[in-house]
Amino acid sequence: MNNVGDENEKDERQTIEDNKMDFIELIGNIALFILTIGVIVYAISCASKILFVSDEKVEQIVPKYISIEIGDNYELKEWEYENGLLRRVEISYIAVNKKTNEKLEVIHDTVNYSDMEETIAKEKTRKKLEKKLE
Repeated sequence: MNNVGDENEKDERQTIEDNKMDFIELIGNIALFILTIGVIVYAISCASKILFVSDEKVEQIVPKYISIEIGDNYELKEWEYENGLLRRVEISYIAVNKKTNEKLEVIHDTVNYSDMEETIAKEKTRKKLEKKLE
């Protein structure tokens, strides 16, 4: 009888140890799942920074870009934009010639955000060089 009791005790201990291992394995799986979700969220946030430009940045840069494109002879009256994929921005605007009141309409012109930044940087450099000439 003692042997039967000892075997039952061993079985109970083994069951408890198995349950502990199952619990530890479950905790490990949950941690792995949370880590995987974190990596996915991080990858999506990085991809969105590469693929899209924030509306705040676009709203700041588009009027400057349009002003450079239309030059000093035109006055910008209205403009709008649509933020697109791969950092492309579709802009539309209406400008009026200051002397002749002739309208200049540009509708659905697609421009890369980096091209707008480059245009603005070149204009700043041009103005700085012109000041040095004076």
